[in-house]
This record gives sequence, C-alpha cells and structure tokens, in this order.
Amino acid sequence: MKTKVEDIIAAKIAGHAPVTSTLQWIAEQQKQGSKLIKKLADLDLVHREYRPDVVDTLDAFIADYIDSRTDVKEGTRITYRQARRRLVGFFGKDRRLTEITVGEAKQWRRSLLNNGLSEATVNRTSSTASQFFKEAIDLKAISVNPFKGLPTVVRGNPEKFHFVDRPTIEKVIEACPSAEWRLLVGLARYAGLRIPSESAPLKWEDISLDGTMLTITSPKTAHHGKGARVCPIFPELRPLVEDAR
Repeated sequence: MKTKVEDIIAAKIAGHAPVTSTLQWIAEQQKQGSKLIKKLADLDLVHREYRPDVVDTLDAFIADYIDSRTDVKEGTRITYRQARRRLVGFFGKDRRLTEITVGEAKQWRRSLLNNGLSEATVNRTSSTASQFFKEAIDLKAISVNPFKGLPTVVRGNPEKFHFVDRPTIEKVIEACPSAEWRLLVGLARYAGLRIPSESAPLKWEDISLDGTMLTITSPKTAHHGKGARVCPIFPELRPLVEDAR
C-alpha cells in the first residue's frame, strides 16, 4: 500500500499517470469504498468515484465524446474528427487514456510539426486534444491531463496574407464552371463572406427588396451576439447575383 501511494504522489508531482498496476489498485479500492482512497481524494491525488461506465481507450472515448456533442456546429465536429485521427494515428486506437504521459504528448506534438503541419494547426489540434482529456477528468476516467501544458494559442501569420486584386479574381471567376461557383467566389471576394459557413445559409430572401443590400448570417460570431450583418451588393457582385438568380 505504501508503494502504491508513493507511486501516486510521484506521478502527481511529475505530471503523468501512475503505472498500470497502481491504476488497477486504485480502481479496486474505489469499488470497495476504501477509506484510504477517500483520504487520497481529499488531497486531490485520486478521483473520489469509480466510473466503470466510462470507456477508457483513446479512440472509443473520443468517438463517444464527439457523438455526445450535439450542441456544436458541424465545423466544430470536423475539427474534433481531425484531432481524433491525429491522436489515434500516433498513440493507437486501443491505447488507454491513463497510459498517455506528458512526455508522449510532447512527442505527439513534435511529430505533427515534423509531418509538415503549421504551428497554428498543431496548436489548435493540441487545444482540442486537451479538451478531450479534460472531459475524461470530469468523468473521473483519469486524474491527469497530459496535454494541458502544450502550446494552444493560435496566432495569425502575416507572411501568409495576400491581397487578391481585381484582375486576378476576375480571371478566377471567368474560369468557374457554373453561375453558382462564380457567385460563391464573388461573395468571398466582394462581400467578404466566410466560406462555407456564411455562404451555405444564404437565401434569396436575404436580399433587400430594392436589391441593394445583403443580410449575412454568421454562425461563427453568433455566440458573441453578432449573428448577422448587412453588406451592400457592390457593382462587381450584382451581375453574379443576377446571373445565379
């Protein structure tokens, strides 16, 4: 028992999960309602409850989490699925959540960078991974989030900014295969729409009666109280709208 407790304390200090045999011992003690486990829980060294209903393998847990998030938009679910593939591709689908260490989380992040992903993409994926494991902590499946300390701030890269001038965009529009595609490119360039989150919800009713203004629904900014904005239908955009109509 002394050895198990020392392993728990050492893991807490180092920021990773205890060894598998200790985790199994903790689970057994939790099942039995051990007084020692309750004392360790008071010290935030172990979880107070045993949750046999929580799937504790990586791929299955994340799949359950994604299925449960019916409150998020499809774009967010796509982000979740991308992070799931990157995690499972590195750790394996049957890896137990409790066995992933802080050091391995750092190795995983470096592998994404070495595979050519941008730092912004890697940071965004790290943030999503940390979100998955925070949920596991809340569900009492693990006690340590190995992804918690990874960089997650996503910054813009000014070196990638590029102004698309009118001659260039007109060539792109001319090369489009249909009126719908021409309008889509025009909305992005001349009305500043986010594609596809703001173009997909558009209806003809969003055009004002006099045909001069367009109301744009913005799912990405709705939670900030800015769910819609109005944009003029500029002369460059008007023929594209009329052609599509």
